[in-house]
Amino acid sequence: MSRPMNCGSTEVGPGQVSKRGSAAFAPMSRYRAAFTEAKRRPWSPQDPGGNIVTVVAENKLSVDLVHERLSRCSPPPVDVLCYPNSYSGHERLRAALASTMERTFMHGVSVDPNNICIQAGAGAILDNLFWAIGDAGQGVLIPAPCYPQFDKDLTMKPVAVSLSSWMKRHQRPRLEAVLSVAQEVPGFQSLNVLAREVVSELEGGEARLARLLHVVYGLSKDFCASGLRVGCLHSRNDEIRQAVEGLSYYTSVSGHTQHLLSEILEDKEWVDSFLAENARRMKESYNILAATASMFCWLDLREALGSIDASCDPTWDHEEQLWEELAKRGVYLTPGRYCHAVEPGFFRMCWTWVEPKALPEAASRMRTAIDAFKKNRK
Repeated sequence: MSRPMNCGSTEVGPGQVSKRGSAAFAPMSRYRAAFTEAKRRPWSPQDPGGNIVTVVAENKLSVDLVHERLSRCSPPPVDVLCYPNSYSGHERLRAALASTMERTFMHGVSVDPNNICIQAGAGAILDNLFWAIGDAGQGVLIPAPCYPQFDKDLTMKPVAVSLSSWMKRHQRPRLEAVLSVAQEVPGFQSLNVLAREVVSELEGGEARLARLLHVVYGLSKDFCASGLRVGCLHSRNDEIRQAVEGLSYYTSVSGHTQHLLSEILEDKEWVDSFLAENARRMKESYNILAATASMFCWLDLREALGSIDASCDPTWDHEEQLWEELAKRGVYLTPGRYCHAVEPGFFRMCWTWVEPKALPEAASRMRTAIDAFKKNRK
């Protein structure tokens, strides 16, 4: 007779689902539920009254170029139907990624393909990396505001706070890692630093950072390929990388997808042309909004909340009321509360999810919504 597997706690929720399993199907937040409904009728030149949805951290501006190049790829070899030699990525794709990284955001840094582990997206990499770095109950410092889905995507419990305020309160960090999402993280000499979606060259002494700096890179943003689910870890810490590789069986990328991406990334002429055109398209939208960074806007609408009652500070409920006013007019933003903003009144806008022509209309609707919000609360 086989022994029952010991999965830890014997407590289960309704339907024999564990507590952690129950959390996996917890109801969506209100703004995400609204987004699911709103995207059924997106804005377009043919439907100018449609919804302008900017809550998805995704770049759709150049998907046509990637799709066209994928259509020209050669048929995959028959061995993509068999078990791979390594679940951590085909040798060909690891070499192509290393070359691309050296020529772009890691320019000047030597990238050894053997230090790369490929898995099904940056989220999977982070989940496995946190599992390998820390034990249950330990934490990862995530500077806020941050990507709202970190709270659900990552199995370890992150501590999402303002980095500057946290450093003022703590002289010696007692965390296992710092997750930096395109931000500078100074002053941490004994923590693992996880740099996700890096957009600038690495700085500092390579030898000093070799065992503590881990770069997590996904193709979702730069190559408009979020649906392909491909991310990679670059780490010179053999023990940590091998621990992550040991989990690759559960999060590996299909051989067919790896074949296609290898061929695309090896086409350096196409890669250079694509990145230049994608940057041009992003700049077109960027200039419309006078955006501040990357593919996001961090909107400060605190002035609207201040119109409610000068005798008290705005609350998160007030922020949700403003969000409702915006949603009534077909503009969907991510409330700052879900990004761990330090105070109510901030909203995140992902402007690469919609056509540039939709952005002036979004700004007009937002102005109308804010004016109505102020008027209704006088």
